[in-house]
Amino acid sequence: MSKSPTNQNNSTLYLFCRNKAEVERLMQLVTEDYGLESLSIDSSISYDKAIVCCENLLASSDSVRYMLSGVRVCIAPYFAVMSDGEMYIMWDWVSDG
Repeated sequence: MSKSPTNQNNSTLYLFCRNKAEVERLMQLVTEDYGLESLSIDSSISYDKAIVCCENLLASSDSVRYMLSGVRVCIAPYFAVMSDGEMYIMWDWVSDG
């Protein structure tokens, strides 16, 4: 038996809210752990991708933390350093150390 549209919508809304809350929690942890000036998410990045990025950041080495301390970081689908100093990091980056 398939789910009714109402149940499907409720399930989707529940997952969205749960992922949103998890992203907010992880972003706060990353911001505090790294001493970031700020951490944001590019509008093209889903909560699932932001969770992956934050988990990778939290699992990374101290050298990555040191390099990003005091920086404004944005989780994005590309890497860039903007003229105002904000750093865009790819959501699927992997630390090699």
